[in-house]
Amino acid sequence: MDHSKCFAALEGLLELDPGTVKGEERLTDLPGWDSLAVVGFIAMVDETFGVVVPASRLMQCKTTADLAQLVNDSHSATQ
Repeated sequence: MDHSKCFAALEGLLELDPGTVKGEERLTDLPGWDSLAVVGFIAMVDETFGVVVPASRLMQCKTTADLAQLVNDSHSATQ
């Protein structure tokens, strides 16, 4: 899966301008990334990409690229 789709979905979730998320951003530095955003991310990934991300792996993510890779790995595991 192309990471840019995940980045665009994350921008929508956090109400960021398009093109803001490029992959190197630390999650702790993103405006709006908090516990509610984590729950929203889980729901958004399920709805948008049809995958369930393991919460234990999600909590290990440090960057937006980590999130995209998690979604990609979870998507590949369901194929």
